[in-house]
Amino acid sequence: MLAVVIAKALVEIALLAGVGRFILGLLAGQKKETNPFWQMLDILVRPLHRAVRVITPGAILDSHIPLATNTLLISAWFFSHPHENRNVCQGRSGSLRMSAPRQEPSLSTRFEAWWLTWKAKMAIVLNQKALALSFFDDVLRLIPDSAHAAASRAFLLAEMGRHAEAVAQLEQLLARQPEDASSWFNLGYLLDLAGEDQRAFDAFEKAIRLNAQLDRAHYGQALSAIKLGKTDTAIAALRQNTQLQPMSPHGWYQLAMVHFKQKEFSETSRIIRHLSGFEPKVAEQLRRETGLSDA
Repeated sequence: MLAVVIAKALVEIALLAGVGRFILGLLAGQKKETNPFWQMLDILVRPLHRAVRVITPGAILDSHIPLATNTLLISAWFFSHPHENRNVCQGRSGSLRMSAPRQEPSLSTRFEAWWLTWKAKMAIVLNQKALALSFFDDVLRLIPDSAHAAASRAFLLAEMGRHAEAVAQLEQLLARQPEDASSWFNLGYLLDLAGEDQRAFDAFEKAIRLNAQLDRAHYGQALSAIKLGKTDTAIAALRQNTQLQPMSPHGWYQLAMVHFKQKEFSETSRIIRHLSGFEPKVAEQLRRETGLSDA
């Protein structure tokens, strides 16, 4: 099984290199021979061109060998993916169901999941979000407990405006892994984006209980607390965040603004003075917004 998965991956790499070589050749024109990127792709596919030249009739011109090679690679790709194409269609149905926990995935399964994740990332780069979702669906079919795939799929859904599905994705993951602090933070983040401030606050609090050193969970909880009017809780969370990340300006900025809104101007000025030592731009922004100095 591992050999089959590796063979499919090699076919896809070769196909991408061949198509890239062809497109770059069109763009570069007569200067393609001196283009370092075209040369690199040509080195990758040259052995395949030689092999195809050996097995094809002499009537086929040498200039047609790259096209013949790509045709053979595409045929090999389709013949090696009958089950995967079916799973992609199932992934696009929108179902968020996850199967029961499985045994530790085999080496071939982990490799296939890695390869699908790589293809999903490439699809994201090309702004093909629906295709990326289908690849993450296939990863979760192989490894239902993959926190990375579940979180990546959830954030893609959120970017597409499907917040309810995104939240449901992480809730299903947490039903399997309730002690995963990072997943609780991710859930809180998505709930915050959806405007569900109390639920976001609760998710951040759960993440903090599981991992008190998770600085971003303290920051997220502080932002939710500010929206909920829980000023004292927000100040405590931001102080914890700045202790864990003393050189990050975000926590200090929010802490200064909370103190300013509470009319605690001396504390606000103290924070501005502190920020001046390592984040002068943020300190200057606070001076403009509050009208205070660090004197």
